[in-house]
Amino acid sequence: MKKTIKGVLIVEGLHDKNVIESFYNVDFVLTNGFAINKDELIYLNSLPSSTPIYILTDPDISGDKIRENLHSKLKRYVDLIVDIKMCNKHNKHGVAECDRNELVKTLENNVKFYENIEFSNKILEDLGVFGQINTNEIINKISNAYSLGKATKYNLALRLNNMGISIDSLKRTISKNDYR
Repeated sequence: MKKTIKGVLIVEGLHDKNVIESFYNVDFVLTNGFAINKDELIYLNSLPSSTPIYILTDPDISGDKIRENLHSKLKRYVDLIVDIKMCNKHNKHGVAECDRNELVKTLENNVKFYENIEFSNKILEDLGVFGQINTNEIINKISNAYSLGKATKYNLALRLNNMGISIDSLKRTISKNDYR
């Protein structure tokens, strides 16, 4: 069973996300270069101080510039640095090209992991969030109610956990707004 990282991991792109996601559960925000979504920035800056924000960009000049750009937009963050010598495939130096052991070492030594989580996809299904004809609409409404950025069926549970939302609070929000 994969460990779940407590917090949000900011990476540059989908390939980086896919590599890390193969061995950890984590809420990702993708920068797509310098084009980080405004709603995602609101989400990141709305997170409680107990929820870490990790930045893991490629170990190259572009990655450094993206990291500096994020520093200017975020209230707080933790920089994660991988060894460029361990991140080289096909003449590319990036997170997606890192040796798995290098990524695991960097993450295991620098991130926090959840011991217990409030929300899972099963709980969200039991609450009637998932499995509905209008599931995407329900997710968007919940996302807007809690400033969750670009929440999807794949990251909603992680984002609710990261925001410290309780099941009772979500139940009240759903019933008050008649999302179903």
